[in-house]
Amino acid sequence: MESEAKRMSENPELKPCAHCGAPAELEQGSDHHGSWFNLGCSRHWGHQRNPDHTNTCIAGRIFYTETEVPLAEAIALWNTRAGLPTQTDLTALVAALTLIASGCTTRPEDVGNPTVLWMQKEARAALASSEVSSA
Repeated sequence: MESEAKRMSENPELKPCAHCGAPAELEQGSDHHGSWFNLGCSRHWGHQRNPDHTNTCIAGRIFYTETEVPLAEAIALWNTRAGLPTQTDLTALVAALTLIASGCTTRPEDVGNPTVLWMQKEARAALASSEVSSA
Protein backbone atom coordinates (compact mmCIF):
# COMPACT_ATOMS: atom_id res chain seq x y z
CA MET A 1 0.00 0.00 0.00
CA GLU A 2 1.46 3.32 -1.02
CA SER A 3 1.69 6.18 1.42
CA GLU A 4 -0.50 9.20 0.95
CA ALA A 5 1.68 11.73 2.73
CA LYS A 6 1.13 15.42 3.08
CA ARG A 7 3.66 17.91 4.42
CA MET A 8 2.96 20.98 6.48
CA SER A 9 6.14 23.01 6.94
CA GLU A 10 4.40 26.08 8.27
CA ASN A 11 1.90 24.56 10.69
CA PRO A 12 0.90 27.40 13.06
CA GLU A 13 0.63 25.11 16.10
CA LEU A 14 4.27 23.95 15.78
CA LYS A 15 7.05 26.04 17.28
CA PRO A 16 10.26 26.42 15.25
CA CYS A 17 13.11 24.03 15.95
CA ALA A 18 14.63 24.63 19.39
CA HIS A 19 18.11 23.86 18.04
CA CYS A 20 18.36 25.87 14.83
CA GLY A 21 15.20 27.97 14.55
CA ALA A 22 14.07 26.43 11.24
CA PRO A 23 10.36 25.72 10.78
CA ALA A 24 9.08 22.44 12.13
CA GLU A 25 7.78 19.90 9.66
CA LEU A 26 4.83 17.57 10.05
CA GLU A 27 4.31 14.83 7.49
CA GLN A 28 1.22 12.64 7.79
CA GLY A 29 0.11 9.57 5.95
CA SER A 30 -1.19 6.05 6.18
CA ASP A 31 0.17 2.74 4.95
CA HIS A 32 0.75 -0.77 6.32
CA HIS A 33 1.66 0.87 9.68
CA GLY A 34 -1.77 2.49 9.84
CA SER A 35 -2.01 6.24 10.37
CA TRP A 36 1.46 7.69 10.93
CA PHE A 37 3.32 10.95 11.06
CA ASN A 38 6.87 12.30 11.09
CA LEU A 39 7.53 15.35 13.21
CA GLY A 40 10.72 17.38 13.49
CA CYS A 41 13.01 20.00 12.07
CA SER A 42 12.64 20.88 8.39
CA ARG A 43 16.47 20.76 8.14
CA HIS A 44 16.69 17.06 9.11
CA TRP A 45 19.42 15.00 7.43
CA GLY A 46 17.17 13.26 4.91
CA HIS A 47 15.23 16.27 3.69
CA GLN A 48 14.64 16.25 -0.06
CA ARG A 49 15.80 19.88 -0.30
CA ASN A 50 19.07 18.81 1.29
CA PRO A 51 20.26 15.80 -0.74
CA ASP A 52 23.95 16.21 0.11
CA HIS A 53 23.17 16.31 3.87
CA THR A 54 24.89 19.67 4.42
CA ASN A 55 23.65 22.31 6.83
CA THR A 56 21.55 19.77 8.72
CA CYS A 57 20.11 20.10 12.19
CA ILE A 58 20.73 17.68 15.03
CA ALA A 59 17.06 17.72 15.98
CA GLY A 60 16.13 15.44 13.09
CA ARG A 61 12.62 14.07 13.01
CA ILE A 62 10.81 11.15 14.59
CA PHE A 63 8.42 8.61 13.08
CA TYR A 64 5.26 7.94 15.08
CA THR A 65 2.20 5.79 14.62
CA GLU A 66 -1.09 7.20 15.92
CA THR A 67 -1.69 4.06 17.97
CA GLU A 68 1.55 4.60 19.94
CA VAL A 69 1.56 8.41 20.34
CA PRO A 70 -1.37 10.65 19.47
CA LEU A 71 -0.51 13.59 17.23
CA ALA A 72 -1.56 16.17 19.83
CA GLU A 73 0.82 14.63 22.41
CA ALA A 74 3.75 14.60 19.95
CA ILE A 75 3.11 18.26 19.07
CA ALA A 76 3.01 19.18 22.77
CA LEU A 77 6.35 17.41 23.30
CA TRP A 78 7.91 19.13 20.25
CA ASN A 79 6.72 22.51 21.50
CA THR A 80 8.18 21.98 25.00
CA ARG A 81 11.31 23.99 25.66
CA ALA A 82 13.84 23.29 28.35
CA GLY A 83 14.80 26.00 30.78
CA LEU A 84 18.24 27.57 30.81
CA PRO A 85 21.00 25.38 32.25
CA THR A 86 21.94 25.93 35.86
CA GLN A 87 25.50 26.42 37.12
CA THR A 88 25.40 22.78 38.28
CA ASP A 89 24.46 21.69 34.74
CA LEU A 90 27.31 23.72 33.27
CA THR A 91 29.81 22.37 35.79
CA ALA A 92 28.75 18.81 34.95
CA LEU A 93 29.08 19.58 31.23
CA VAL A 94 32.61 20.92 31.66
CA ALA A 95 33.55 17.85 33.72
CA ALA A 96 32.17 15.51 31.04
CA LEU A 97 33.91 17.39 28.23
CA THR A 98 37.17 17.33 30.16
CA LEU A 99 36.90 13.57 30.61
CA ILE A 100 36.16 13.03 26.91
CA ALA A 101 38.92 15.41 25.79
CA SER A 102 41.48 13.61 27.95
CA GLY A 103 40.97 10.42 25.96
CA CYS A 104 39.78 8.51 29.00
CA THR A 105 38.12 5.29 27.90
CA THR A 106 37.64 1.94 29.53
CA ARG A 107 36.96 -0.01 26.35
CA PRO A 108 39.93 -1.25 24.32
CA GLU A 109 37.91 -1.04 21.09
CA ASP A 110 37.56 2.74 21.57
CA VAL A 111 41.29 3.37 21.21
CA GLY A 112 41.86 4.83 17.73
CA ASN A 113 38.13 4.65 16.88
CA PRO A 114 37.41 7.52 14.44
CA THR A 115 34.17 8.44 16.20
CA VAL A 116 35.88 8.57 19.59
CA LEU A 117 38.73 10.64 18.12
CA TRP A 118 36.19 13.04 16.61
CA MET A 119 34.40 13.34 19.99
CA GLN A 120 37.72 14.09 21.70
CA LYS A 121 38.52 16.79 19.13
CA GLU A 122 35.08 18.39 19.51
CA ALA A 123 35.31 18.25 23.32
CA ARG A 124 38.68 20.00 23.21
CA ALA A 125 37.25 22.68 20.90
CA ALA A 126 34.25 23.18 23.20
CA LEU A 127 36.51 23.51 26.21
CA ALA A 128 38.63 26.06 24.37
CA SER A 129 35.62 28.24 23.60
CA SER A 130 35.05 31.14 25.95
CA GLU A 131 31.41 30.19 26.59
CA VAL A 132 32.20 26.75 28.03
CA SER A 133 35.43 27.61 29.80
CA SER A 134 33.74 30.43 31.70
CA ALA A 135 31.18 28.01 33.13
